[in-house]
Parts: sequence; C-alpha cells; structure tokens
Amino acid sequence: MITSVTLTPAYSATAVTLHGGATASTRNLSKVEGLFGPPSPRVVERARPGVDGVILDETRFLDGRTIVLEGELWGSTGGAALEDLSTISEAFTSTLLSEGKLTVTYENGTVRWCNVKLVDSVQVAVEGSSRLVQYQATLKAADPRLYETTLRTVSFPITPFTGPSGIVYTMGTTSATNLVNSGTAPTSPTVTITVPLTANQQITELLRFTVTPPSGYQSISPWGATQVFEWTSTAGTDIASRNSTTATNNAVAVVDSAKRTVTQTLTNGSWSQRPGATSEFPLLYPGTSTGTWTYKTTMSSATGASCQFTYYYAYW
Repeated sequence: MITSVTLTPAYSATAVTLHGGATASTRNLSKVEGLFGPPSPRVVERARPGVDGVILDETRFLDGRTIVLEGELWGSTGGAALEDLSTISEAFTSTLLSEGKLTVTYENGTVRWCNVKLVDSVQVAVEGSSRLVQYQATLKAADPRLYETTLRTVSFPITPFTGPSGIVYTMGTTSATNLVNSGTAPTSPTVTITVPLTANQQITELLRFTVTPPSGYQSISPWGATQVFEWTSTAGTDIASRNSTTATNNAVAVVDSAKRTVTQTLTNGSWSQRPGATSEFPLLYPGTSTGTWTYKTTMSSATGASCQFTYYYAYW
C-alpha cells in the first residue's frame, strides 16, 4: 500500500527515509495510524440547560491530524541499529523547532505530504542481542489536509494606462476564473501582489479580495456565497505603497491563507496598512472557485503590477 515515507526537517533539504526506498532492508514502518481519512471533528455544541441534549450542534471543522508511526530498524549489529535510531530521532526532534514535511508515496505512484511536529516521546524497544530496534513516534499535523506535490499558479497582470500629466493609472475590478481545486478537501491559497518599483513613486492599492466557492459548497461555507479579504487603514487601503526616488527592488505582499498571515517586503519605502479585523482568509473548495479583486494602481512609470495565486490540491 505504501512504497515510501520520508521526513524532511525544516533546516535541511535532505529527507530522512522512514520506510522503503534505498533503506527498505533496514528501515520499515510496520504500522501507520491517522494518516489517511479525515481526522476527528472539532466538536462545538451549545448545551440545553436543565435537560438532556444540546440546543445547537455547531460542529463544522476538523481537528488537527494525529499520526502514529511504528517503525523497525535493522542493523548489522544491535549497536548499528541504535546509531541509526539516533539519525531518525534527530529528524523527529527537529520538528519541535519548525514543522517537518512528511511525504508518503503510494504503490500506484501517488504522492501526498503534510507538515508535522513531534508531540510525544519516541518510545523505543530493544531485545538483548537482537539487531532489531523498534520505535513508536506520535506526530501532529496542525493542518489536517494532505497535499499533492504540484504547486498550481494562476497569474493576472494589472495593465496600466496613461492619464493626465503623463501619470500612469490602472483602476477597476478584475475577475479571476479557473481557480480549480481537483482534490477532495478545501485548500488554502497564497495570494501574492507584486509591484515593480523601478523609479520614483509607485503605489498600488488593493481595496478588496473576494472568493466565491462552487455553488455546491456555498450552503456549508462559513462565509456563505463569498469570502472577503479587505485591507483597511485611515489613510486608504494600500497593500503595496512606496515613495522613493532610489527604488531598486519590487514591493511584494503575500497573503498566506493557511497560516492566516500577511508578509510585506520592500526596500527604501514604507507600508501603510494591515488587513481589517473583519477580513477572512480565503479557501478554495473542491471544484472551481472565482476570485475577484478591486484595486487602484497609480504609478510614475508603466511597469504595471500583478496578482498571483498559488495553491496545492488538497485531500482528506
């Protein structure tokens, strides 16, 4: 059923094989629990005071995924097997500093991955002079989804036009289509706004970003028919703002829906806003969603700007 299982620590690009692959004769998993299928629902209920039962069951979301790996390590000697355990243990404990990437390859070639942390002791069993070391490790995936390895990218240019006094403007609303999630679980897109800042003053204002889920999911979506992510500030609704005559780098804002964060990067300039308190980080449900952003771009040169969506297909 499973061809290989690897764990890639955040500090290293080198994956540690836990099962199969080139180490099939020395490292194997005898049992895997919690990796496949949806995890437990995150139960939210309102009790019915004074009588049995509940008034309302608001359970809608899933909890994190708990994964139990039971492994076997074979060595030329018992000591060699214990040394190999040290290598495996280092990979597990490294996830305490930053999540590691657990990648599983099925027999049919399908590959899935999730980010995990160690949440319990690594229990080890050895027997006398045996060359076999057995261990059990419990991991937790805060995001319970399993993802494909292919990153989907959909890009949309914001084309400028020349207005009065030679100033270049781009204004209006652009609709994004074909935001397709062919998986079986909602996926969290990363939205990147890039403003090429090559000279003088260039400002991009992203007023509002909305995602409309497929019709079959609108009734169960926590946001209904639309999810709205909006930038607000007293001075306006700029997402990328730069006022500099020595600009040498692009201004970039990244909305990470999975981690519910916004990061902004620029040189020789300043950002003027953060997302509003009522903003919702978008999800792409299985099927085809549409994204729409309302923006205004004012630039001193016709370099334009762009909005880019990146996401993986997600599965339970």
